[in-house]
Amino acid sequence: MNYETVMNNIELNKTITISHIIDVIEQLLKSYEDEQEQSWEQIYQLIRAMKAVDIYNGNSDHYHNLAVTLAREDQYGLACDVLEIGLRFFGESMDLLADFIAYATQCNRMTEGQMYLDKLMTIERALWNWRAFDFSIDFLSERAKIQDEEQQIKDNACIDELLLQYQKYFPKDEKAYFAEYTVMTSRNKEEEAILKLEEIVSKNNFKAPRCALKIAEYYFDGGEYDLAEKYINQCKIYVTASELSVEIGNVYMLSALCGMCKIYKEGIEKLRNNGELKTLVEKVYIECKAAGAIHNRRRFQGYRELEMQHDILEVLSEIKDYED
Repeated sequence: MNYETVMNNIELNKTITISHIIDVIEQLLKSYEDEQEQSWEQIYQLIRAMKAVDIYNGNSDHYHNLAVTLAREDQYGLACDVLEIGLRFFGESMDLLADFIAYATQCNRMTEGQMYLDKLMTIERALWNWRAFDFSIDFLSERAKIQDEEQQIKDNACIDELLLQYQKYFPKDEKAYFAEYTVMTSRNKEEEAILKLEEIVSKNNFKAPRCALKIAEYYFDGGEYDLAEKYINQCKIYVTASELSVEIGNVYMLSALCGMCKIYKEGIEKLRNNGELKTLVEKVYIECKAAGAIHNRRRFQGYRELEMQHDILEVLSEIKDYED
């Protein structure tokens, strides 16, 4: 199925099979680098055609998946257009309502976003999924920034209520606690927020890689490298799970950088003289190799910077990374 075939079908039959639309848009995005202008023009035409047709074959997941695909290309307005179409047919879909609320903040469609948030708020909280909680809290946080003081107080009270309900209905999901960290940080309570994350990470049978990585980053930025390493090591254990909430490459990159900083803080010559340098440098090289192995399979931001820092350490320490 290609662009011309789909457009002809729409013209002749006045119906749309949403899975065909998704296939064509994915094909067009693959050709994005070579024919950027033409690809996006055809995508715009497809979305316009979707708006004009009232008979569809598909389910709510199709609209959710297509909106996510467009949002990943920073096309939040188009993503909202797709969700609006989906909500014609699946008006109670938790994912579609939540997605629109999330993307509305990125394309200045706050009025429409508020309309869908109001609709979402009429649904019993016990039926909400994590997206509904997460994205509603994000929307209210963004809206509070542009409201007067009285409305800010109301929005913040609503946010606090949603955070409590989020953790009530998803007590084992770290996203519920990371949402609280984000809100507290926006209120200039980062230190208190980190302490709360530490409580979550310390619980038995509770995997929280995103929380552990955030704590590690906090201590790394503050120059407390031993504490940073403690939480990096916890994160390494957590990220063996099948569903990752963090980019695993960032974990090993931070681990390598933390090892480097500890070497520099202690002093290369001091470590060389007491015989510890080689062991510590080789440990860093192993972390760099782990990050490199991940980067070879799935590119992640920051790896080129890590390569440069690796080379600097190799020169300064005068210890060759023979497996490099």
